[in-house]
Parts: sequence; structure tokens; C-alpha cells
Amino acid sequence: MSQFFKAKHTNHTLEIKSDDILRLIGAHLTEQGHHHTARTLQQETKVGLAASFVKDALPQWIQTGQWDAVLTALEALDPQRNPHVPALQAQAYVCTILELADQGEWDVAYATYRCVQPFLHEQSIPDTELGTTTTWGRLVEQKLAALAAVRQTNPHAHVPYQYYEGGSLKASRERLAELIEDWVPSHPRQRLPMLLQQAVQWQSHTGMLPQTKQYDDDDDNKNETKRKKRKKQFDLVLGSVRGEVVAVDDLDQYVPNEMEPIPQDVYSTISFGKKATCEAAVFTPDGANLITGSSDGLIEIWDGRQQYSKLNIQDYEYQKEDKLMGHDVAVTALAISSIGKYLASGAVDGTVVLWSLRTGSSLEKISLVGKESVISLCFRLDSDRHLLVASGSVVREYNIKELKLDGQGSRTKFKAHCAKEFLGHTSYITSCLYISDDEEMSVVTSSGDGTVRIWNQSTGESVNILQPRDHSAVGQSMVVNTFTDGTDTMPVITVIPLQNKKLLIVPRSTVAFAVTLEGTVEQRFVTPTVMVAATVSSSQHTLYAVQENGECAVFHVKTGELVSSIRDFGTQGSRLKEGQGAEISAMLYHPYKHILGAFSNDKRQSKGKLVLWK
Repeated sequence: MSQFFKAKHTNHTLEIKSDDILRLIGAHLTEQGHHHTARTLQQETKVGLAASFVKDALPQWIQTGQWDAVLTALEALDPQRNPHVPALQAQAYVCTILELADQGEWDVAYATYRCVQPFLHEQSIPDTELGTTTTWGRLVEQKLAALAAVRQTNPHAHVPYQYYEGGSLKASRERLAELIEDWVPSHPRQRLPMLLQQAVQWQSHTGMLPQTKQYDDDDDNKNETKRKKRKKQFDLVLGSVRGEVVAVDDLDQYVPNEMEPIPQDVYSTISFGKKATCEAAVFTPDGANLITGSSDGLIEIWDGRQQYSKLNIQDYEYQKEDKLMGHDVAVTALAISSIGKYLASGAVDGTVVLWSLRTGSSLEKISLVGKESVISLCFRLDSDRHLLVASGSVVREYNIKELKLDGQGSRTKFKAHCAKEFLGHTSYITSCLYISDDEEMSVVTSSGDGTVRIWNQSTGESVNILQPRDHSAVGQSMVVNTFTDGTDTMPVITVIPLQNKKLLIVPRSTVAFAVTLEGTVEQRFVTPTVMVAATVSSSQHTLYAVQENGECAVFHVKTGELVSSIRDFGTQGSRLKEGQGAEISAMLYHPYKHILGAFSNDKRQSKGKLVLWK
């Protein structure tokens, strides 16, 4: 097998290691329960997994001394992909050997040591007392000799000082558990199927995937009687169309309601505490969970295996013990890092907290100047160490540093500092996001002052000011040199990034716009009544825009065509009668499934429900 697979689009080439393909296949086999096949693949290819499926269970196994299970899980990891694996294996072997000797199992302890002796002598560690370097093998020999000397006179004597790292058996196990948390990533569920589905969506978007439609055999001859229409079928496995091919090369001919199902039925309804309303929601990057923040200050993780209707207590045991993440006041904004490791939450009192999703523990707390409510949060896609925080009319970028508290990095502390401020809006911020323009990173913000601003992320300087108006036509520029509040100013609800360096600007108006980063209008989306919330599908083919009357308009992004509508969208979960929908506050879309979500903090809404459609 070649070392790299190359995928090329325009002027860019993406190199994918063949080992990573094997890792994805091995992970999928393990996830489906085909453990024997996965082990055979690993033995024949010598390629291990990049992450662990049992990371959440590893600390518990360590705390209870189930070293056979721990070593088996570490053995499946690939040291070439994760350089920390040999060190973790060495320390797990050391713990196993020392605990066996402490329990009086000297024969088993020495037999285990002889099996791994060469490996342990290859793993060096600093000797903090002497200021030199030793190996795990030499350290084990010294500790076993010290224990043997003590136990010769008294078989029940305590272990020597510093026999266990940290001074006790419990401390030694906790130290290794902390290293596992820091150094072993957790494998996302359904990674291979998700990538395949996204690849199909991308090929459909770029026109590489053949599309078929219903057509007439004798469509050109208008005088003759038309023959019966036939529908062709595309074979995804063979990559061909059964029958005569009808090629569709232009995305303008794409028909959303044929290629991408439009949600029409309620899939699930999530209820919150008494008198509590949903204030923020976000899907995890793998789509396995839905995270919500509510007006009672709670942050909860909902399980996709149960249609997001119940809390995920299987993967997040702290929720089972009612140890929920949260604030003392209403949660108003959420953002999750690209790999799903960290969660940032903002509250109405101007505080932002960085959380570890795996443990539910607070890593860092940021208190904003002015104590204004946090409106929007956003992590950089290529880094979980850069976070945008919008409150009032200001957007701040925080750099998050991970500080090691000891030489071996078993304990860490997070510290956030404000790196820059983006100043210029004259009213409240409604959204903030990062966009990459090949050569540099930019920040895009929208505001109630009716503008969208594009900033240079490095300098914090404003690059462009865009001001959408109802009469902005296709081909026109939205750029304004000097912004002044006018009578026709429309507050911008949100800005959504699109592919090919474009933005979808949604004002509180009857018209939304697709524009380039330079501000040129490329498409208009017109609704009968004013839009109050919007989102796009994961393929970015379809725009969903909810209006004041609760009706959800469905547009084809490329053509701007209104292709469908969901009439009772705003009435679901409310106490109001049909046609009197509670105003939707925000919408969200699943990363790779056709699941559309919406919620409202309208006080007339029953129990502040979040409704998912499919």
C-alpha cells in the first residue's frame, strides 16, 4: 500500500497517510464488536489505534488495580501516532510489578519483570534526587530490592519510603490516571461512517457525484407524444447510474428535496427544569451528543443514542451523580472545541468557564470587564487554545495556555489571558466566528447596529464593514467606508460561514444575503415576513430561516429558490395556538445527519423546550 493517498481540489493537495486509513478501519471494526478481526488487522499491518475506546474506563481500572485490562487497552495504541504510549506502558508495568510484590506474589512479580525487562530499561526517566537520568527497569530493581530487605525480617512490614510514586498506593494510581487523561485521546464514535458521509456530501457539492433526475426520453421533440417518464438510480458502490446516464454538472440543477431530505416531523423534544428555558445549544463534533445551557444555569449533555431525549450518563458518569456543569446564573452561550475535548460556556453575569467534557471539571474561569452578558463564543477550528468571547459591543480573543505544574506533566493548570479586542460596533454583538482565507485568519462579527465587520485576526484591525439593506441587489457591494446609523438599518441576527470564502448574512428582515468576503452580494433569500433565526444544513446546500409567524422557510443556497416550508415550526413546544408561534431564539443543525433543532426563550413557551426535527 502506498504511503499517502492524495486528494486534490483546486490548488491544494491533502495528503492522507495510508496508516490512518488502516486506523479508521481498525477503529470501526472494534466499534462494531469485531475485536478478533481488528486484532488480526493490527498484527498483520503493525498499525495500532490512534485513540482509545475505553479511555473513560481506564482511570477506574487503574484505581481498582485491573492492570490486565489497562495493559491490554494500552497495547492497542500505536506509539508512532502517540509518542506518550511507551511511557504510559512502562509506568503501567511498573505499577503492576510493584503491587504484585507488595501483595506477596514475588514469583509472579519477577516473572512479569523478566518479560518486560528490556523494554523497561529502554525507557529513561529523570532522577530528581540525584539530578541524573535513570531507567524504569533500574528503578523497579531498586524498589524490589528495598522491599525484599524490609520483608525478610517482617513479612507484614510497611513498604519502604517512596516505594510507590507519590508516597502511597492510592497516590501512585491517581498519578497514572491523570497521565492517561492528559495523554490518551478518546476515539470519537462513528468516525469512519461520518467521514464517508461527509465525503459523499462534498462530492455532491462539487459536482463530482453523478446526479439523476426524472426526464422524458423524447423531450426534444415537442410535437410527438411524450413517452413515459423514467427515473434513474445512482449506484453508490459501483459509482455509476443504472441505465442511461443523465449528468448534472452544474450545482444550479441540484434539487435539495431530492438529494437532501428536509426535516418535516418532530424527532425529539427536550424539556428543562421548572420555569427554565433553553438559552444555548450545540452538537458535539461527532454528533453523538447535544449540549444545552438553560436559564437555571445548568449545562447538560444529551445522548444521541436515545434521540437526545435523555442525559448521557453512560459516557459521562458525573451526570449520573448529578454533578452537572453550570453557572450560578443563566447560561447564554456555548462553544465546543473542534475535537470535542473542551467546552466553553458564557453566562448572563459576564463570566466564561472552560470545561473538560470528559470529567465535567472547571479548568479556567474568565470574568469579563463590565459584567455584560456573554452573547456568543467560538473556538478556532485549528486550535482549542484560541477563544472568541462576545459581550456587549466588544469581541475579545483569549489565548488559553496549559501550564505544567511538575516536571513530568502529570498535573496541569489552564490560564486564559485577553490577547486582543475588536472594537468598533455601536450596538450589541449577535455572533462572532473565525474564518480562514488560505494565507491568514480573519474574525467576522455581526451586530444589532446593522453591520457585519471583518477583522484581521493578527492585528485586530477592521478590514471591511458590510451593511446589508433590503434593496441590496445581486452584484452590488455591501461595503461602507464610514458607518453611520440610518433609518433603514437592519439588526443582523447572525452570520454563517459558507464554503468558497463566502458568508451568509441574516438580518432581522425579509431578505438574507450570500456575499463574498469582499462584500459582493451573490444571492438573495426573500421571505414573506421578517426572519428571526436561521441555520444551514451540514452540506450547506439548504438554508432554514424561521420567520416571526413561526413558519420555517427552506431555501436552496446556490439558487436562492424557496423550495419548501415547515408551517408549524414555531408552535411546537409552545402553549400557543397554531399560527401564534413563540419567536424562535436560535437554530442548529446536526454535523452529518438531517436533524434540525430550534429553541425559544419566549416566556410564553411551555417549559422552555428544545425541539428537534428530522
